[in-house]
Amino acid sequence: MTKILLQRTSSGELLSCSAKGHAGYAESGSDIVCSAISILMRTVLQVLSELKNLNLDVSVKKGDIEFSVKNYSLSLSDELKAGLKYSGDFLEKGFSSISKEYPEYVKFVKL
Repeated sequence: MTKILLQRTSSGELLSCSAKGHAGYAESGSDIVCSAISILMRTVLQVLSELKNLNLDVSVKKGDIEFSVKNYSLSLSDELKAGLKYSGDFLEKGFSSISKEYPEYVKFVKL
């Protein structure tokens, strides 16, 4: 089972996300649930890495992806806050959908 933890501020900005473990839907390398989770995480990481003045702490290991925003503060620019809000919405909707469709393979927790 893949365990996903998504942390957002009270106003919705993304603070951190982790996805750990193999879903177990199929063999490693051909698991559509793991692939869907990886695509969501990697897409958000790509988008966030292109935002200027945003510092991320990222760890990618086989079966595990996690990241956190190192420099979050209320004084971030409106552009950065909007990017973090959109990224949080994107991940939350995607993970919520996957966990509803495959509840025995994905545990999604939002803080």
